[in-house]
Amino acid sequence: MADAPVPITEWPEYSVDPQGGNPITQDLNAPYDKGDLCWILVCTILCWQITPAM
Repeated sequence: MADAPVPITEWPEYSVDPQGGNPITQDLNAPYDKGDLCWILVCTILCWQITPAM
């Protein structure tokens, strides 16, 4: 079985790696908190509900 990707602890230095990292060997979603992502989703849904064009 393949090894799990190594979670990153800080944002990559874009002057060294302009692609932002290798998603095969690094877990690029590690800096994101699940609570923050959930709050973004809730805010997005609320914005869609108040926008009549959607």
